[in-house]
Amino acid sequence: MAGSEKENLADRYRAAKVFHDHAAEYNGWFDVSLEYTIELAALKSLKTVMVDPKIEIGVGPGRFASDLDVAFGLDPARAALCLALQRGIKCCQGIGEELPLKDGTVGTVYLLFTLCFGIAPQNIIKESGRALMDGGHLVVGMIPAGSAWGRHLVAKKRAGNVFYEHANFYRIAAVRAWLAEAGMRNCRSCGLEVRATNAAAVEFYRKHGFQQVAVRHGYYRKPRENALIMRRTIENFRKFTYLNGRSV
Repeated sequence: MAGSEKENLADRYRAAKVFHDHAAEYNGWFDVSLEYTIELAALKSLKTVMVDPKIEIGVGPGRFASDLDVAFGLDPARAALCLALQRGIKCCQGIGEELPLKDGTVGTVYLLFTLCFGIAPQNIIKESGRALMDGGHLVVGMIPAGSAWGRHLVAKKRAGNVFYEHANFYRIAAVRAWLAEAGMRNCRSCGLEVRATNAAAVEFYRKHGFQQVAVRHGYYRKPRENALIMRRTIENFRKFTYLNGRSV
């Protein structure tokens, strides 16, 4: 392994150490998080039946995997994996940039808010594509840079929040480019958030095929009001790929 590759590998495990050291706190976040509840509802609203076997890259304590009936999980944080094991997930310690999987052996890969914690997110997508069988599915949940939630988490990072110290956020255009490079040139669906009182914007999005799938209460501030979570299907996809973005 080249020196730069060893450095990247060390950086990846260093970034994951916080999720190992604070696994219980990490796990407890799901119990009180409205964001998790909304994201889970959005993921369950996807109509396509996901192909087995399924694996979540960045499985953490296994909350998404357990609720989405995902049998396998991979994560570099060992203590978090132990919690996933208790939920019945078959786990492997590793990183998304170097998946311990043979080519074309996985039906569905979930990347749920994992790309922002990777050292080389484009390589995570490339590796996921390599592991997918023909007709498989890649489900991507992300927090786009520049979105309201993205700005909020960047502020947390700058304030020294231990969980976001190594996080980086990317624009949807960048992720779509990485998907194209990996041979997945079209997204199956995309999502956005909009102020509930912004009737003109809501109507505009509806005219362009977006449908409301959830409400995030009290999400916006100054003034404080609800956010509508909207989603639309993107046709003419070559490989089933989902993009669960925050804004477009």
